[in-house]
Formats: sequence, C-alpha cells, structure tokens
Amino acid sequence: MIATLSAVDYLQRKKTIFLKFLILPAINIILLSFISSQYSSEFSFKAATATVMLSGFLIALETFTTLLFGDRKRGIDRLMLAQGGFNYYYWLTKIIIVSFVTIILVLVNLLFLYLLGGDLVPLRQAFSVFPLFLLYGIVLGFAAFVLAWQLDNPYFFSNLISASSLVLAGVIIPISAYPPVFAKLSYLLPLARTMAYLYGEQALWQIDFIIMLIWLVIAIVVYFYQINIVLKKQNKSLF
Repeated sequence: MIATLSAVDYLQRKKTIFLKFLILPAINIILLSFISSQYSSEFSFKAATATVMLSGFLIALETFTTLLFGDRKRGIDRLMLAQGGFNYYYWLTKIIIVSFVTIILVLVNLLFLYLLGGDLVPLRQAFSVFPLFLLYGIVLGFAAFVLAWQLDNPYFFSNLISASSLVLAGVIIPISAYPPVFAKLSYLLPLARTMAYLYGEQALWQIDFIIMLIWLVIAIVVYFYQINIVLKKQNKSLF
C-alpha cells in the first residue's frame, strides 16, 4: 500500500497536496460558477457543487491512471501478467487508494461550499450521487490506461477524457440546455445525466451507468488484448 502511494507524485509534498486538494478545486469552483452565473445573473451554488463532483471524477481518473502507469514504469505490470493479469489484492489496493484520495478532495471542497453559505439541498444531492462519480472515474481511469498501455504518451486518453469532460459533463449549465450536437456528444461520457440531478432535473443516472458499463466492457476486452501483445513481446525478447 505504501509503495503504491509513493507512485502518486502530488501526495509526496505538503505544497502539492494543498494545491491539488484545495487551491485548484477552489479556482475551478469560482471560475465555472461565475461562468454559470452569466446565465442566471447570480452565483450558482448548484454549478459550484457540480464542479466539485467533476473534480472528484477527474482526480479519480487521474490517480487511477497514474498508479497503473507507475507500475508500468517499475515493471510491476509484467509481474501481473505472470499471474494471468488479475490479482484481487493488486486491484483492491488501487481502488482503495483512489477512493480515499477522491473522498478527501470532495469532502474538503463541499465543506468549503458549506462555509460559504451554500444551499444544503445541492450539497445533500452531491453526497447521494458522489459514489457514482467515483465509480465513473475509476472505470474511465482503467480504460484510459489500457487504451494507452503501449503508446509513447501513456496519458493521451486520460488527458483526452479530462479535457472533453469539461465540455460534455454539463457542469456550467445542465445538459438539457445544450445545443443538440453537444447533447448527443455527451453520451460519450457517463457524466451529464448524473450531473443534471444536481440542477434539480430528473435523475437519469441509469443512462450514465449503462455508458460506464460499456466503457468497462471495452476496457476489459482491450486489457486482455494488450496482455497478449505484451506477452508476445516478452517471448520474442527471450530469443
């Protein structure tokens, strides 16, 4: 567990912890909430709460991907392959660490909103859907890793998902207010329907959950395909 934590760079220094868990999320909250206020002419605590959920999703995605690529650098992924590519302790450790980091970030920032006088209704709603955003982040983090396992830029897909989520998650305004093209594109990620619940709209999180399951199935298929490629490379290197 300690060795796994050491692979997360931002947990190694107090300054980066403070920056990652408070400063950057606070900046995102302020910026996105004020952009959202252009539509409602007042500071939107709903948008602020939605931003915290997006930050939770993003840190889960980033941390899960970082942990896995850290193992790739140290050759631990090769050890996993020797065990058939699956080990309960290995994956459970990753999930526990990602969950702990994400929970801390979300709790700190929701407390920040509460101290600012935030409406309790969206805060309660955020607590109720937070496990979904955590799950979405873990699954897409795993998918981003397996898709980029053999690429020169291992963070290509995680960066792509992170960047597109800012547009497709429905944070600034609910997805129902999106232009038709962007509303359709939002189905690429399991975020917008769950995020709309924080704006008081109908909770269609089941759709996002199905989208997440599709991502998971694709990731598992690609994972075993990548395992075959890595094993073939290893066998060739022996001769």
